[in-house]
Amino acid sequence: MGDRPHTIHEVKQPAAKRDSSPYQLDLVEMEEHHVLATFRNVAIAVWVDETSVEAVQRAQRMVERLAHAWSDDIAFLQVFGEDLEHVDARARHALMALLAAGSGSIRDAPVVYEGTGFRAAAIRAIVTGLLTQRGYGFSHRVYSRVEDAAQSVARTMEKREPSRHARELCEALERIRELHERQFPTASHSFIRYKSEPSKA
Repeated sequence: MGDRPHTIHEVKQPAAKRDSSPYQLDLVEMEEHHVLATFRNVAIAVWVDETSVEAVQRAQRMVERLAHAWSDDIAFLQVFGEDLEHVDARARHALMALLAAGSGSIRDAPVVYEGTGFRAAAIRAIVTGLLTQRGYGFSHRVYSRVEDAAQSVARTMEKREPSRHARELCEALERIRELHERQFPTASHSFIRYKSEPSKA
């Protein structure tokens, strides 16, 4: 693969409370081909155009750290970019290991693949098979929009203001896309189509 630009940001432990800052996005790792981040008690993995075993293993460690910080009450959101052509067997097994290891702490694990057409259907079928091969003990579905996945997380993780939580999670995802595009302007950006509404204030 050669030497790829690799930036690891210091991970700040999230405050274990529901009403934390809406902008509490912590970048754990940002590379050309993937991003790992946390937003409050949501672990986020964006697979831009490939899913390496090593990156999945680091995502598992991120999930474990977040679960420890939030007393085993977290969500795990994955976003697959449209330019991701396949998830090979080794990466699938690594993702299955991650999900199995998180079965005691993950409450919801939605997946987003926003592509359209035949290839998108094929990728969704692969991911659906990955998630449903065994019962992990938490909710998991594949969505075609980040908004729908965020609403799933919010309904599970935030009972008081789920609509607000979903919107702020979408805005955090939008921020991830902006930061990735800024750092890797020539990389694929076929992920996270969400665009927040301009303020009416």
